[in-house]
Amino acid sequence: LKTQIHYLNHHETSRSLLATTYYLPDGTKLIEEEDNSLLNSNHLAGVISLETNNKSAYLKNILKTDLKWASTDVITQGAFANNQFAKTPVYRVQNALKWVKRLKTKAFTLISINELQSEPHLLTVERNGMRYAQQANLRRIYTHEETSFGWSVNRFVFSLKAGIKAEHRELDSELSGLTNLPGLLSNNEKNTYFHTFAGPELVYNYGKWRARLNVPLSYYHYRFTKEEQAINDLLLSPSLGIYWDYSGNLKFYTSAALGEKPYMFNNRYQGLILNNYRTLQQGTYEYATGSQKMLSGGFNYKNTSQGLFASLNINRIWNIDPYRNIQQFVNDDFRIYTSTKQETKSNSWLGNASFSVSLDFIRGMAGVDVQYFNSSSLLIAEKQT
Repeated sequence: LKTQIHYLNHHETSRSLLATTYYLPDGTKLIEEEDNSLLNSNHLAGVISLETNNKSAYLKNILKTDLKWASTDVITQGAFANNQFAKTPVYRVQNALKWVKRLKTKAFTLISINELQSEPHLLTVERNGMRYAQQANLRRIYTHEETSFGWSVNRFVFSLKAGIKAEHRELDSELSGLTNLPGLLSNNEKNTYFHTFAGPELVYNYGKWRARLNVPLSYYHYRFTKEEQAINDLLLSPSLGIYWDYSGNLKFYTSAALGEKPYMFNNRYQGLILNNYRTLQQGTYEYATGSQKMLSGGFNYKNTSQGLFASLNINRIWNIDPYRNIQQFVNDDFRIYTSTKQETKSNSWLGNASFSVSLDFIRGMAGVDVQYFNSSSLLIAEKQT
């Protein structure tokens, strides 16, 4: 049994200069801003963990409490001079349980995660003699119950995983002090989803090679505040991975996945929400799912005796999203970001590489990390793509 308590107090001041050019149908729009901000945050966390392990069973339970409260003051100079003050607390309690029962060549696993979360946020803006405020209160209850059973036969390892995830989400928000904006200025959402999943996994081992096939099947059941009829969906997302242990230090891998992406549950709201002094976000009530294809590959190298470590990972992703993002200027001051139900194709490259080496003369390590990202997608701006 272990108990830990952590407390962190963080103060941060920053200054930034930003120039943004928007290309609009009637010409370009340049906005220059200078921000001076002060962040004061506190984080109090408590952890109680219980762990036991023997030949026949393993048990671990972690009870965690996270209390974060932060305040931010931002003074903006430039085209839209203003003062902003934000309070963004996050309160979370989580319990995670893992139990493994060993039966010779078989194993039975149970995982249970339950979480409560509350985020009462407040943003206040003073600008040109005006004062407007955004209040938003998010509350969520989340549970994840999962069980798996596995056994091995010669070179094959079979496992079957099944479980359920569920979340109840409530969002109350109110935007005050602003008029002449298109759309609602408040939200009152109470939405729930149940996600039941089951899928077999097959692992084949041959010498230094290993292959893993996973075929998960997911069933989603949604209940929304303003709809009497529930929505149900069935999604399949198979994946295949191949691994080659070239040596004790060097390992190569490649994988491929093809699947459907579930509905964006967190984006179900219609009222406008103010993110900063001139940016508003709006969700959508239109239900839709997307799809994704992905190829990845790379290697890991680890030589502890010489203190050399290196890795490379490259991903190629093709997405079909059911929504297309929309950007709109209102009253020449505010930007509204929302989406419309329209199939959008995008593709991207992601890569990251790292290299590090031990240096005895400094009794430490030195290294370099490189990241690469390239993506193409579409955005509707002022009713034009």
